[in-house]
Amino acid sequence: MSHGVPEERRDEHQTEGPPLAGGGARDVAVGADAAATVLERKAAFARQRAANFRQGAAGETKTAERLAELSAHGWVVLHDRLVTSGGNIDHILVGPGGVVVLDSKSWSGAVSVDNGQLRVAGRSRSAQVAGVAKLAGSVEQAVRGGGQDAPVHAVIVLTQEPPPNGTVRLDAGPLVAGIAEVTAVVGMLPQSVRPAQVDALLSAVLTAFPPYDRTVDEALEAEVPDRKQPSELFSRGNVFLFVEPWARSGRRRLYVNDQAGDSLGFKDLVSGDITVSVQEHADVVRGVLCNAHPGGLSLNRSALPKTPVRLPGGRLLGHLGNLWCSYLIGQHWRRAGKDRLYVTHAVMDQGIFELGHVDLATRLLHPSSEEPLAKDLREPRRYLERVAERYPRR
Repeated sequence: MSHGVPEERRDEHQTEGPPLAGGGARDVAVGADAAATVLERKAAFARQRAANFRQGAAGETKTAERLAELSAHGWVVLHDRLVTSGGNIDHILVGPGGVVVLDSKSWSGAVSVDNGQLRVAGRSRSAQVAGVAKLAGSVEQAVRGGGQDAPVHAVIVLTQEPPPNGTVRLDAGPLVAGIAEVTAVVGMLPQSVRPAQVDALLSAVLTAFPPYDRTVDEALEAEVPDRKQPSELFSRGNVFLFVEPWARSGRRRLYVNDQAGDSLGFKDLVSGDITVSVQEHADVVRGVLCNAHPGGLSLNRSALPKTPVRLPGGRLLGHLGNLWCSYLIGQHWRRAGKDRLYVTHAVMDQGIFELGHVDLATRLLHPSSEEPLAKDLREPRRYLERVAERYPRR
C-alpha cells in the first residue's frame, strides 16, 4: 500500500525531469531574431522614406531655382505653403496669369500619358494627380473667398524625367511639365490680371496658406511691374474674327464668326462659293474667306478694306489721321489630336503678321516671337492673349 498521492492520479504529478541544457536560450534567440527582422524592416522603410524625402526636397529645390527667374516678369513666388486642413503646397505663383499651384515630383521611370492618365514606370499616378487637383481647388476656393476672380492653374513638375511629348493636360485638370519647361509653361499662360489685382490675390493666398519664411506684410511688398489693360481705342481699333472649319454629309465649309460666335459668312470648300450673311462686314468677311483654306490664311493688305476707327460721337479717325482698323484673325485648326487657334494680325498701314498659336487643349500661348512686331506695335504674346480672351469657343 502506498502512501501519499493516490496511484490512479500519480501520473498527473510526474515530471519529465529537468529541461535540456540551452533550450531557454534557444527560445530567446528565436524571439530576438524575429524582433530583429521586424526592426530591420522598419529601419529599411525609414531609410527609404528618408531617401524619398531627400529626393523630393532636392526636386523642390530645383523647381524653386527655376521659378526664381519669373520674379522679373511680375510673378510673386511662394514655397512650401501650409494647408490648414492638412498637408502642404510645394510652390504657389501669383502674377499676371493668375495663380499657379505647382507640385514637384521626383518620380523615377519612363513617363507616359495615355487617354489623359499619367503613368510613371508603368504605375498609375491618378491618386497623386487627384491630390494636386484638390490642392488647386482649395486655392481657387480661397481666391473666391477673398473676393477675387482670377484663373487658378495646377502644374505637376517632373524633376527626373519629362513627359515624352512635352507639356500635356491631364483629364483631372493639372498640366504635367518637365522641370526644364516649367518657366516656359508659366510664361505661356494668358496674362489677364491687373497689377492691382495681383496684390489682392496675393493677400488672399497668404491669408489662406500661411508662409513659413516671411510675413504677409513682407510678401505684399513684392514689386509687380505695371501692366496696362487694353484701352478703349485698342478695342475700337481692332476687329476680331474667327475662322471655323465645318463638315457634314459630304459638305465642307469655312465659317467666319465674330467674337460673340455669330456667323458672318462662309465659303463652300467644294464649289468655292462665298456667302456673306451680314452686309455691314461684307468686304472684310469676303476678303478673309477668299484667302482662307483649311491649312491657314494667305492674306495680304490689299485683300482687306481700310475701315476707319470709329470713336464715341461718330468721329472717324481714319479720315482725320490715317488711323484704320486692324484685324486679329484666329483660325481654328485640328489635326492628329492637336487643337489650336492660329492667329494673324493684319495692320493696314504696316503689314500682315503671323502671331503664333493658342493651344486650345492646354490653353497655353505659343507666340511666334518675344519681340515687338514693328514700330508702334506690341509683342505677339499680347495680341494672342486678347484673341484667346475673345475666342467664343474657349
